[in-house]
Amino acid sequence: MTSNLDSLANNLSPAARDELAKFLARVKNVENQIADTALSILVWGPGDRSSDKLLYENRRKIRDELRRKGNAAIFSEEITNSTKQDQPATLSEFAQAISADFIIVLMTSWGALSEIEEYGCDPEVASKMLILLPEQSRGGFTEQVLLEKGFRSVVCFKQSEVENYSVVDKVIERLPALKCAKFMYLRQKRRWESSE
Repeated sequence: MTSNLDSLANNLSPAARDELAKFLARVKNVENQIADTALSILVWGPGDRSSDKLLYENRRKIRDELRRKGNAAIFSEEITNSTKQDQPATLSEFAQAISADFIIVLMTSWGALSEIEEYGCDPEVASKMLILLPEQSRGGFTEQVLLEKGFRSVVCFKQSEVENYSVVDKVIERLPALKCAKFMYLRQKRRWESSE
């Protein structure tokens, strides 16, 4: 790419070369701002008392890697219902789902399916979900129901991906697009607020 830019710069007038340098600096600045955009991400799935310790470890590794990359990745059970102690956990989880930028669901149990059913009926919440399903669910009842209900981000994983922890990669590869979407939203929000 640099050789293409050098070639382009050689064919420009001095003023145009200066403008190209300013443009490229602005592009780099925006790219850095997008990369630095932090996301609040819920990571739902099997708990530490789950019988499938390997899946729980994958869930923990997803959370930890998202944190390492500068995001506020959290398990719902890590958040105490500090504002309304007398409300049921489902209300707190629904408030979390609405407030999160993104929700990752490592769906391996009926508990995760019930969370998807309960909170995914809200279109805003459903649009934020990345549902990770075991490969054996591909084409089965669970995947069909999720797709029929309008969930578009359904990704299957293989047992080998669980064993080598590459399920994490299925999440991390989506980060740039998510950060860009939040960056664009925040830019638009600032415009609306400044026009009031």
